[in-house]
Amino acid sequence: MSKGPGKGGSVQTAAGGTTPVRTAGGIEYAKSDRAVRDGDVAVEVSVSKLDAAWQKDDGYHIPPGGGSDKQKYQNAKDYIAKPDKGPVKMAQVNLDASGNLSVSDGRHRLAAIRDTGKARVWVTVSRAQAKKFKAEFS
Repeated sequence: MSKGPGKGGSVQTAAGGTTPVRTAGGIEYAKSDRAVRDGDVAVEVSVSKLDAAWQKDDGYHIPPGGGSDKQKYQNAKDYIAKPDKGPVKMAQVNLDASGNLSVSDGRHRLAAIRDTGKARVWVTVSRAQAKKFKAEFS
């Protein structure tokens, strides 16, 4: 079961504020400093639904096993496997005007989480797209 805001504590941001820690599938997540700065909101989504949409992003989707930059992928897997290092930064995702999914930050983290077999993941999206993401990817 996933924890919502406030149930997993909080972490300090680079700007001196805090952001809640959220949990899904035994992994703790926190917004990146970039997501906090951009005013993005956290949304819990289905890994399989997100990956199905992401596969359409030619050249940017990372296939099982890590794709071309195996070191970044392995670093993400290693970080996820060691929860004492702190929460995993949520990937920033969005839908373009045609409804296509893109990952602006966190592609290797998403691929590593997918490849561990997790069913749910926390991501950040613009406030304007949050409702659509919840409807399409939850």
